[in-house]
Amino acid sequence: MENEIKEDKKVRNEKEGILNFGKEMISALLTAFIFIVYVIQAFTIPTGSMEKSLLVGDFLLGLKFIYGAPVLPNVPFVWENYLKFPGFTSPKRGDVVIFKYPGGEKKDYIKRCVAVAGDSVEIDVKRLIINDKELTPPPFARWENGGNLRQGIRDFSKLYIPKKGDTLNIANAEIREFIFYKHLIHQEHPRSKVSEKYQLFVDGVDFSDSIILLNINGRIVQGTFSTTDFDRLAMYSDWTFYLNHFDLYLNQFDDDAKVEIEKKLFLDGQEISKYVCKNDNYFMMGDNRDNSADSRYWGFVNRNFVKAKAFIIYFSLDEKVPAYLLPVKIRWNRLGKLIRNHDGGAE
Repeated sequence: MENEIKEDKKVRNEKEGILNFGKEMISALLTAFIFIVYVIQAFTIPTGSMEKSLLVGDFLLGLKFIYGAPVLPNVPFVWENYLKFPGFTSPKRGDVVIFKYPGGEKKDYIKRCVAVAGDSVEIDVKRLIINDKELTPPPFARWENGGNLRQGIRDFSKLYIPKKGDTLNIANAEIREFIFYKHLIHQEHPRSKVSEKYQLFVDGVDFSDSIILLNINGRIVQGTFSTTDFDRLAMYSDWTFYLNHFDLYLNQFDDDAKVEIEKKLFLDGQEISKYVCKNDNYFMMGDNRDNSADSRYWGFVNRNFVKAKAFIIYFSLDEKVPAYLLPVKIRWNRLGKLIRNHDGGAE
């Protein structure tokens, strides 16, 4: 009888132990899930666009709750949640920010916020000018090509960063602002279809979808100005490609001809000539200034696409060192390094 009682206690203890272990595991997993969804975001630096501030192979953590954590977790291939809890603050000039890429690809980017909603930004070779004041560059900023940007653009003329409540005049926008507005509206309506249409007029006659002879470097070829041409360019999400394509056609006619390109933007099939911003917007740049795809090419980052504030480097590997030399491959001096803000003296 005594042996049976002992055996029964032993079975109960084992069951209780399994149940307690299961509860602890569920609790730990739930805590980790909440932490990952609402508190932090892990990010790996894949390119040199932030060198030497951040290096390829840096593993860092970003704080989601600072700017507002998502209400529901994102589920790949099912849904992507854009509704957020209120944050403690908004991105500030100098913050290093993780955000969803404003173009077509579904990936995250990391850049430095150099201008916020309501600011004006312009670039004169190496000089970054915010609200007519030149800012000092971050301590590890680089210029690999003497301040020359991609596509032969050396300067970036003054651009206003729209804030919540601003009305965008889409109908009269230059090509750069037109493309930037398109990306902005896409970010505010990520589940809607945002499309554009272009028409070429010469002396009031519509030449769209007409065969035009083009002189390209002394070689005469046939070209057709049509929206389908620009659908191919859309993959670049870069206004400079559109500008070059426009120039290709604008330069083919006599100087006394009135050549115009009409641009139209559509949201779910409805043309919009004016648009009221629902959120603030930001201008992001890489610290590696001549080797960074950023707001100079695809435009504003909308508050809706901001994800986290970069906080700390928790690990770092030098990609140039082979894996079997692991102790040497690890950049020990970067472990635990905080990611610093640098506003450049902006006011």
